[in-house]
Amino acid sequence: MIFVFDLDDTLYTELDYVKEALKNVSKYLAEIFSEDPLVIHGSLLKLLKEEGRANLFDRYLKKKKFLIRG
Repeated sequence: MIFVFDLDDTLYTELDYVKEALKNVSKYLAEIFSEDPLVIHGSLLKLLKEEGRANLFDRYLKKKKFLIRG
């Protein structure tokens, strides 16, 4: 017998999961670009709220002029 559980949005909302992931990405980017991770996290959250998740990191890097393509 096999049990399959779909816990999507059961324990954590997807948005909370994304926000937590962005904290980790912010720490990583802060080390690379020598910037404050809280500032990066705030910028990513703002972009997420204003424009959604699609291409979030590309949009952030392009805004910071770290991404040349597109």
